[in-house]
Amino acid sequence: MEEKMTNYTTEQSEVYTKSEVAKKLNVSEQTARKIMKQPNFPSFKIGAKMLVRIKDFDKWVEEIVGNEISTDDSINKFKNLSKEENL
Repeated sequence: MEEKMTNYTTEQSEVYTKSEVAKKLNVSEQTARKIMKQPNFPSFKIGAKMLVRIKDFDKWVEEIVGNEISTDDSINKFKNLSKEENL
């Protein structure tokens, strides 16, 4: 019998779900979904699940916010960018 893979979020996972992206960016899941649908965001779908490889997500964040010294500064810069793009 073939097993279905239903849990993408284990401690050893190499991907983030929409919920995890929302937590990482400190935004709502609805905003995370909109971000993940953007053409420049490296997400992919497995069934109905939108996922992103952690290494691709980290690279995307670096490209968007740059190498900031403070995490708070990075989050604020991202939030301002999100508002400008009406995400």
